[in-house]
Amino acid sequence: MAIRLGDPFGLCELSRSFRSLDELIVAPAVERLPPARPGASASVSAELRRATGLVGEDETTTRPYRSGDDLRKVHWKTTARSGELMVRREEHPQIGAAAILLDTRMRAWPDSGPSSAFEWAVSAVGGIGLHLVRGGYRVRLLTDRGQVTTAAGATVSGLLDELATLAPVDAESLHPALAALRRPGGDRGGLLVAVLGHTEPAQLTTLAAARSHRAPAIAVLVDVTSWHPHPAAAADLATARTALTRAGWAVLVARQGMSLASVWPRVTALAGQRGFAGARPADDRGGGGPASATRAAGQPPRRAAR
Repeated sequence: MAIRLGDPFGLCELSRSFRSLDELIVAPAVERLPPARPGASASVSAELRRATGLVGEDETTTRPYRSGDDLRKVHWKTTARSGELMVRREEHPQIGAAAILLDTRMRAWPDSGPSSAFEWAVSAVGGIGLHLVRGGYRVRLLTDRGQVTTAAGATVSGLLDELATLAPVDAESLHPALAALRRPGGDRGGLLVAVLGHTEPAQLTTLAAARSHRAPAIAVLVDVTSWHPHPAAAADLATARTALTRAGWAVLVARQGMSLASVWPRVTALAGQRGFAGARPADDRGGGGPASATRAAGQPPRRAAR
């Protein structure tokens, strides 16, 4: 890199050259997703939160003894230090478990480039991931390589760095991602969000069964035909939407020019309802307020520059 500095009158000019190289990673453009409804948490709906599994070890705290407390719960060390009878109180840390599955198979994304359906999907994953992390979730990202990164608390840079370098690959199935989802200790009972392109019927049965019966699942089906004509994808989209809805997923159909932020509150509220199997899928033509918006102009494309 070379830099040339000069004054406005052209009287002085300095040149500097740098021989060292460094890597610049440009994170994907992401939308900030709103709460599920006015007055809700800044992350996801209360219904979705209650339905999502919690992870973490029990924490033991103490509080002053109250009449009727079980004397077996008296914490004698704290009692000795404070001079007051104290009892143990067990609590679960409120950390939600969530997994985001992104279909990175090349056959799922017929087009490519900065304005392609795959780039929209990557940005959607980034927005959803940051949204869940801000809400207190531990988020796992699953791709064709299985689990590739985890984000929780303030550690979100790894998620954005991973998304910045993702590209469609020549893979046949979603098996590595689904295997990582099902593996022991993989937060199997947590919230599942799948962002999918053109999904063949052969993949649907396995994918639909990946939803845990103890927690909600959301499918963001990207209508790739709205970016690039694809005769087979239109019929498969309708099949995928029906199959996942019947399996208990909350389904969102995303089309070119659509703002994810405009429909996310509706789809999370739907996912948070108990027994929502068979409910009408959410898409950009459904009710509940405007659900179609033009993506903000001038948003930078997601690229990793070296």
